[in-house]
Amino acid sequence: MVVNKSKQAAVAICLLSCLIVVCPTRAEEFRGVKDGYYLAAMFVYNQMSGDFDDSIIYESVDEANLDLFNVPEVDDGAGFGLYLGRRLDRFSFEIGYQATFHGTTTVIPEIGKADAMYNVVDLNVKVDIFAQGRLRPYLLLGGGIPWLTIEDSKSPDDGVTWNKDVRYVGACLNAGVGVAYYFDSQWALTAGLIHRWNWFTHGGGAHLIGGLEERTLSLTTGLAYTF
Repeated sequence: MVVNKSKQAAVAICLLSCLIVVCPTRAEEFRGVKDGYYLAAMFVYNQMSGDFDDSIIYESVDEANLDLFNVPEVDDGAGFGLYLGRRLDRFSFEIGYQATFHGTTTVIPEIGKADAMYNVVDLNVKVDIFAQGRLRPYLLLGGGIPWLTIEDSKSPDDGVTWNKDVRYVGACLNAGVGVAYYFDSQWALTAGLIHRWNWFTHGGGAHLIGGLEERTLSLTTGLAYTF
């Protein structure tokens, strides 16, 4: 399954590369990449791996109440991203938001399959490397605040019913690579891979002792415009 999804990611990158090669350009001479503020919209595909593998149940005791938190298997999912940034020569500084939609599975029969949503707000720095005119490969480093909301994964009655959603919140570190192709000084097609290390420290209002770790590998493709 992981191999097939990796092949899908590779195919998507190849298709975007072909689009970049055949993309028509303006007849006049390329004026160079414009510095300034930019806005980017992206398609995002997130591969998930880590502690959310249906092997953990957390207990939270609040006064006389015992709440159980199921940590199910979170499938890969697709969604969107929006980024606002500032480009200064070879450096770009950006803040962004991503949201992807996932399914979950668990061996607990009262839950079965459910839905989940992964969100993250990022602050990233990108540095162009080996820039060749219109083509701008880059490295990315950053961090952010992720939250993962899972449907029907909390039980307020010792596992009899599972009818409450849980939002897991924490922090993440980002590292990635990508490429932008400027078919105009202000417009660019982009593609990238971002690896996020997520540490979730709170869930459903409770502190998670030891926390939960989850890695996301984000494939992004999109369009950016510099103002």
